[in-house]
Amino acid sequence: MKRAVAYRVWIRDLSSGEYVAGGSIENPTFIKLGERKISRVDVIGTVAEESPNAIVVQDKTGKIAVKTFGEPIAVKKGDLVRVIGKIRQDRTGRFISGEIIKRVDDANYQLLREKELGQPLIEEISF
Repeated sequence: MKRAVAYRVWIRDLSSGEYVAGGSIENPTFIKLGERKISRVDVIGTVAEESPNAIVVQDKTGKIAVKTFGEPIAVKKGDLVRVIGKIRQDRTGRFISGEIIKRVDDANYQLLREKELGQPLIEEISF
Protein backbone atom coordinates (compact mmCIF):
# COMPACT_ATOMS: atom_id res chain seq x y z
CA MET A 1 0.00 0.00 0.00
CA LYS A 2 1.30 3.44 -0.92
CA ARG A 3 1.69 5.99 1.89
CA ALA A 4 0.33 9.50 1.63
CA VAL A 5 2.82 12.33 1.06
CA ALA A 6 4.14 13.92 4.27
CA TYR A 7 3.89 17.66 3.62
CA ARG A 8 6.40 20.05 5.14
CA VAL A 9 4.41 22.64 7.07
CA TRP A 10 4.67 25.22 9.82
CA ILE A 11 2.99 24.17 13.05
CA ARG A 12 0.59 27.12 12.86
CA ASP A 13 -0.78 25.64 9.60
CA LEU A 14 -1.88 22.56 11.54
CA SER A 15 -3.90 24.72 13.92
CA SER A 16 -5.39 27.06 11.31
CA GLY A 17 -6.41 24.53 8.66
CA GLU A 18 -9.91 23.07 8.49
CA TYR A 19 -9.96 19.60 10.11
CA VAL A 20 -11.93 16.97 8.19
CA ALA A 21 -12.36 13.65 9.99
CA GLY A 22 -12.23 10.56 7.82
CA GLY A 23 -12.62 7.00 8.77
CA SER A 24 -11.03 4.75 6.19
CA ILE A 25 -8.09 4.29 3.87
CA GLU A 26 -10.18 5.57 0.99
CA ASN A 27 -11.42 8.53 3.06
CA PRO A 28 -8.55 9.58 5.40
CA THR A 29 -8.57 12.32 8.02
CA PHE A 30 -6.93 15.51 6.75
CA ILE A 31 -6.36 19.22 7.24
CA LYS A 32 -7.48 21.42 4.36
CA LEU A 33 -4.95 24.15 3.56
CA GLY A 34 -6.02 26.01 0.48
CA GLU A 35 -6.59 23.33 -2.15
CA ARG A 36 -4.37 20.76 -0.43
CA LYS A 37 -5.73 17.92 1.67
CA ILE A 38 -2.92 17.09 4.09
CA SER A 39 -3.17 13.86 6.06
CA ARG A 40 0.55 13.36 6.85
CA VAL A 41 2.95 16.08 7.97
CA ASP A 42 6.69 16.62 8.31
CA VAL A 43 7.64 19.24 10.91
CA ILE A 44 10.88 20.33 12.52
CA GLY A 45 10.97 21.95 15.93
CA THR A 46 12.33 21.94 19.43
CA VAL A 47 10.98 19.68 22.15
CA ALA A 48 9.29 22.01 24.66
CA GLU A 49 7.80 19.30 26.92
CA GLU A 50 8.29 15.57 27.26
CA SER A 51 6.67 12.49 28.76
CA PRO A 52 7.13 8.77 27.92
CA ASN A 53 4.55 8.63 25.09
CA ALA A 54 4.12 12.30 24.17
CA ILE A 55 6.12 15.44 23.50
CA VAL A 56 5.25 19.01 22.63
CA VAL A 57 7.18 20.38 19.66
CA GLN A 58 7.48 24.08 18.88
CA ASP A 59 8.74 26.05 15.92
CA LYS A 60 8.65 29.81 15.27
CA THR A 61 4.91 29.67 14.64
CA GLY A 62 3.44 27.57 17.43
CA LYS A 63 3.33 24.34 19.41
CA ILE A 64 1.72 20.95 18.85
CA ALA A 65 1.61 17.71 20.79
CA VAL A 66 3.10 14.57 19.26
CA LYS A 67 1.76 11.31 20.63
CA THR A 68 2.82 7.73 20.11
CA PHE A 69 0.78 4.68 20.89
CA GLY A 70 3.47 2.11 21.52
CA GLU A 71 7.18 2.67 21.99
CA PRO A 72 8.39 5.48 24.28
CA ILE A 73 9.76 8.59 22.60
CA ALA A 74 13.56 8.73 22.87
CA VAL A 75 14.14 12.50 22.83
CA LYS A 76 14.38 15.07 25.60
CA LYS A 77 13.43 18.67 26.25
CA GLY A 78 15.53 21.05 24.17
CA ASP A 79 16.28 18.55 21.38
CA LEU A 80 15.73 19.61 17.79
CA VAL A 81 13.53 16.95 16.19
CA ARG A 82 11.96 16.00 12.89
CA VAL A 83 8.48 14.52 13.20
CA ILE A 84 6.57 12.69 10.49
CA GLY A 85 3.07 11.55 11.28
CA LYS A 86 -0.65 11.79 10.75
CA ILE A 87 -2.68 14.75 11.93
CA ARG A 88 -5.38 13.86 14.45
CA GLN A 89 -7.77 15.60 16.79
CA ASP A 90 -9.38 14.57 20.07
CA ARG A 91 -11.12 16.35 22.92
CA THR A 92 -7.81 17.96 23.99
CA GLY A 93 -7.07 19.40 20.53
CA ARG A 94 -5.03 18.61 17.44
CA PHE A 95 -1.92 16.51 17.61
CA ILE A 96 0.43 14.53 15.42
CA SER A 97 0.28 10.77 15.71
CA GLY A 98 4.02 10.23 15.42
CA GLU A 99 5.30 7.67 12.93
CA ILE A 100 8.93 8.87 12.86
CA ILE A 101 10.45 11.04 15.58
CA LYS A 102 14.14 11.63 15.03
CA ARG A 103 16.59 13.90 16.78
CA VAL A 104 18.34 16.29 14.38
CA ASP A 105 21.97 16.91 15.29
CA ASP A 106 22.69 19.67 12.77
CA ALA A 107 20.92 23.00 13.44
CA ASN A 108 21.50 23.91 9.78
CA TYR A 109 18.73 21.44 8.97
CA GLN A 110 16.27 23.77 10.72
CA LEU A 111 17.61 26.73 8.74
CA LEU A 112 17.15 24.77 5.52
CA ARG A 113 13.54 23.98 6.43
CA GLU A 114 12.88 27.67 7.17
CA LYS A 115 14.24 28.56 3.73
CA GLU A 116 12.10 25.85 2.11
CA LEU A 117 8.92 27.12 3.75
CA GLY A 118 9.74 30.83 3.74
CA GLN A 119 9.98 33.00 6.80
CA PRO A 120 6.76 32.71 8.83
CA LEU A 121 7.08 35.86 10.92
CA ILE A 122 9.18 38.98 11.20
CA GLU A 123 9.95 38.16 14.83
CA GLU A 124 10.15 34.85 16.60
CA ILE A 125 7.42 33.95 19.07
CA SER A 126 8.78 33.13 22.51
CA PHE A 127 6.98 30.44 24.48
